[in-house]
Amino acid sequence: GSLKYRAQRNLNNGGTANGVVKVQSANGKTKYSLNGTGLDASTDYQIVFNGTPVESPVTSDSKGRLKNTDAPLPDNILDLQTVEVWDGSNTAVLGTTTNLP
Repeated sequence: GSLKYRAQRNLNNGGTANGVVKVQSANGKTKYSLNGTGLDASTDYQIVFNGTPVESPVTSDSKGRLKNTDAPLPDNILDLQTVEVWDGSNTAVLGTTTNLP
């Protein structure tokens, strides 16, 4: 049978920024989205999976909002344990507090 998987986690490190990550997998297709608010405006952030930045920086908009839907997911979605957003000094401003699967 095919793997059906769904996870949603709030991303908050206790600061002013908030976010939500959603991962849904069914029939071999996986959808992922990360939304953040309360970030610094027009600033580059890194999407970080399992402690490793996974793509070129994503820039927040003029209201400090960030949306990402195309970061490269692991081949096996169950390998995705943690999701974070890092600022320019590699500090996690958003992150999952518990592992996803």
